[in-house]
Amino acid sequence: MKILNRNSIILKIFIMTLFLLVMVTTSKLVFKYGTIIDNLQSIQIEDINFPYDLHNPSNKFKLPHELDEISGLSYLRQNELVCIQDEKEAVYVFDIAKEKIINACKYGKSGDCEDVAVVKNTIYVLESNGHIYEIEKFEKKNHRVKRYKALVLSKENNTEGLAFDEGSYSLLITCKGSQEIEEQDVNLRGKKAIYRFDLNTKKISPKPAYAINVKNMGGGTFQPSGIAVHPITRQIYMISSVDKTLLALNQQGKIIAVEKLNRKIFKQPEGICFNSHGDLFISNESRDDGKANILEFKYKQ
Repeated sequence: MKILNRNSIILKIFIMTLFLLVMVTTSKLVFKYGTIIDNLQSIQIEDINFPYDLHNPSNKFKLPHELDEISGLSYLRQNELVCIQDEKEAVYVFDIAKEKIINACKYGKSGDCEDVAVVKNTIYVLESNGHIYEIEKFEKKNHRVKRYKALVLSKENNTEGLAFDEGSYSLLITCKGSQEIEEQDVNLRGKKAIYRFDLNTKKISPKPAYAINVKNMGGGTFQPSGIAVHPITRQIYMISSVDKTLLALNQQGKIIAVEKLNRKIFKQPEGICFNSHGDLFISNESRDDGKANILEFKYKQ
C-alpha cells in the first residue's frame, strides 16, 4: 500500500510539473483573449476577415526629397494627402495621381513634428512634446495659426500619433514614451494609452479614452507611431514602426486583429490614414538609400 501511495504521489507531481511547463510555455504565446500568437504571422482576435492584403500594395508612390522623413499623413480629398515632415514645421499636399507636391504651408519654426490630421478646412499638427498646432484655412495665404501648449501631455510622453475621430469630434493621440500623465493616479503598466483632444473645449482629458493591453503581444516593443480611424467601420488602426506591427481595435478599444508587417515592404512605417472609400495609406521614411514612399492598400469589403 505504501509503495502504491508513493507511486501515486510521484505520478501527481509529474502531472503537475508537466502542466506548469505547458502553461509557462504557452503563456508567452497566448494573447489576452486566448489566441495563440505566432510572432512571424498575423492573427485575428475576433472572427473577422482582415480587409487589407498588406503583403501586396495596390500602389506605391515615391515621395520627393522634401518628404524624406515623412512622419505623418492625413486624407484631404480625392488623390490628395496632407503630409508632415519631421523637423520641418510645414505641411505639404501631395497629389498621388500626379506624384508630386502641389501645395505647401509653413506655420512655424523648426520642431519635432510627428503627425497631422485634417478636420474640414483646418489642419492640426502634433509635436512630440504634446503641443498641438491649429492651422485654419491652410490652403489660403491668410491662414491663421494657433498653438496649444498648456496641455496635460509633455515631452516625457513623446506623442507621435494623431487622428480625427468624427464620432466624438476629437483628436486621438498616442504616446511612444510614457503612457501616463503626471499627478494622475492611473496605472498603465503593460498598456498603451489613447488620449482625446476635444475640438470644442481644445483640451485633453487626463483620463485615457482607451488603454490597450499589449503586455503579452511580443513584449513591450509596440510603440505607436501613427493612428487612424476607419471611415466606414469606425475601427481604430494603430501602427508601430519599431516592431513593424499594425493593430486594429473596435470602437470599445478591444484588439480585433494584429498584423505583422513585412520589413522589406515597410522600411520605416510612420504614418497611416484612410480615404473616404476605406482604402488604406501607409507612409515610410527613406531608408537604405531608397526614397520615402506612400503605399496604398485597397479596401476589401
